[in-house]
Amino acid sequence: VFKENLFLIMSKEQSKSTIYVGGLASKVNSETLHAAFLPFGEIIHISIPTDQNKEHRGYGFIEFEDSFDAEHAIDNMDGSELFGRVLRVNLSRQHGQSSSIDNKDKYRSVWSTDTDKYVQLLNKDELDKKMKSQKDAQRILEKARELAIRPSGPLAPKQNDK
Repeated sequence: VFKENLFLIMSKEQSKSTIYVGGLASKVNSETLHAAFLPFGEIIHISIPTDQNKEHRGYGFIEFEDSFDAEHAIDNMDGSELFGRVLRVNLSRQHGQSSSIDNKDKYRSVWSTDTDKYVQLLNKDELDKKMKSQKDAQRILEKARELAIRPSGPLAPKQNDK
């Protein structure tokens, strides 16, 4: 019973630390994947399944020592390019379905939090400029209305009372 429980615990931990990497170019091998994903943490194992012709199928699995390292790799490498191909990186479904990553943050890079704030400020500046130009346009229209109400042309000469 103890061995079964230990296996389940290890299996769950492994499922959280093994990632799927899809969209691999034909020249990618385990050394390439190791070099690309090493900055995110200690790698325990890399597997790239092959077909009958001994060519890989365009995807692989990377097992990290720590599940946080796997999450870090997913956050930074999903959607990135390797040898001209866009990578799809997520937790491996082969080893487990659950994910501790929030779905809304699935495609968010580490550097994107400040980017969102920057874009919001840009949008606010754009809105302020539009509002200012609308106020300017409103003032011009008001002046035009005032001028339209006033009589135009030469003033009639005053008649002197004698």
